[in-house]
Formats: sequence, structure tokens, C-alpha cells
Amino acid sequence: MEWAGEGLAGALGRFVGSSVVEPAWGARDVLRDRLRTVELRGGWDALTRAGLSSPAIKELWVRREAALAVLDRLPRVPTHGDALR
Repeated sequence: MEWAGEGLAGALGRFVGSSVVEPAWGARDVLRDRLRTVELRGGWDALTRAGLSSPAIKELWVRREAALAVLDRLPRVPTHGDALR
């Protein structure tokens, strides 16, 4: 589907103006699931071997559970991909 500028603006406006009550069909634990996949594939060490790491990223990896706990306390709202449902 291709969108003209005015149609896209209207659709985004309707989405932004929609209720932010957590929908039953909304995305759940997307970041946690992706991080778990990284962990199952060797964790950050695999990324380091591929040359895709830094000290800051390593520290974030070590603290990922604490960061996820903070995110868990935030309200859930529609996210990328939910507008297509």
C-alpha cells in the first residue's frame, strides 16, 4: 500500500490520537526476547568477536536485567507494528 502525504498524515494522526490503554493484542517483551536471542547465540562475546562492541555496550549488557526491570515499570502503550493490526 502506498500513501500520499495527506493520507499518511491523517492515518498517523488517528493512531496518535487513539487510546493508550494496553491492548490485548499489543507487543509484549520485544526487547527482552531479542536480548534473550542474543544471549542464546553467545551473548555479547559473539558481537565482540564480530567487532561490534565497546566498553559502554559491554556495561549495558551486564546491566540488562536492571534496565529491563525499569522498562517493566513503565506503562505499556502502542508500539511500532501495532498500527498494522
